[in-house]
Amino acid sequence: MIPSFLVPLMGGSDVSPSLLTFKSLCYFKCSMFFSPLGMVPVSALVGFGLFDRGFPVVGHCVEIEIPMLILFIVLSQYLKNFKTRQLPILERFALLISATVIWAYAHLLTASGAYKHRPELTQHSCRADKANLISSAPWIKIRYPLEWGAPTFDAGHAFGMMAVVLVSLIESTGAYKAAPRLASATPPPAHVLSRGVGWQGIGILLSGLFGTLTGSTVSVENVGLLGSTRVGSRRVIQISAGFMIFFSMLGKFGALFASIPFPIFAAAYCVLFGLVASQGLSFLQFTNMNSSRNFFVIGIALVLS
Repeated sequence: MIPSFLVPLMGGSDVSPSLLTFKSLCYFKCSMFFSPLGMVPVSALVGFGLFDRGFPVVGHCVEIEIPMLILFIVLSQYLKNFKTRQLPILERFALLISATVIWAYAHLLTASGAYKHRPELTQHSCRADKANLISSAPWIKIRYPLEWGAPTFDAGHAFGMMAVVLVSLIESTGAYKAAPRLASATPPPAHVLSRGVGWQGIGILLSGLFGTLTGSTVSVENVGLLGSTRVGSRRVIQISAGFMIFFSMLGKFGALFASIPFPIFAAAYCVLFGLVASQGLSFLQFTNMNSSRNFFVIGIALVLS
């Protein structure tokens, strides 16, 4: 009945994963039984699993990523006590300040012709002007449901997305457990985890209706940003979501942000993913590290994952 009725009407192959997400909420009823030993690999590998998007990218554009990494660390760790009107401005806005400064530095390198005779891969990674990306973008672009036509259902695509969602459930568990520890908040109970993943399923459904190429999942870098800024407020998330919705309708602004060289993000990922991974390892303090069985469980889980 789902393929013949709900799926064609509500969003094609992305509907089944969203329904599966709600059906899988019983999985999170078992989250109250997750031991600290089991959460070590789950939370740590949320950060370690994205390692290839961080430091390995350094070699593509050393002259941008290394200054970005150094400046971010200096502002967030060594100058974090600098305050303006009792506001630790450098700790709160270390990522924003360092990204803006290095972005301007990348524009200077591009304008000075530093990449004219470099390999194509280097130019693609380092140049701050993305082939008329800004000039070709429209000023205003309003997205609407079913913009790309009526939804279709394909069993192969649907089952493939179901497998992806099942993996995303585990990743979301690790991120939801990591976020409150980095924000110095209380651990989320089982019903909060269920509610979070349920809304993640709604996000996947909306992605299918609007015809996006990806679904919705947790943002590991934002979890790491909680540990860097020490700001864990829902109001911040709500305002950020409003900004993203607003700027998504302004094509020029979206293209402007898309022109930021990826090595700038990769340098930030080195810090943010590291914070998430170290938070996962911090669960070891609640385990008996004199037990050979615990060593075996953690070692096998980390190596196989």
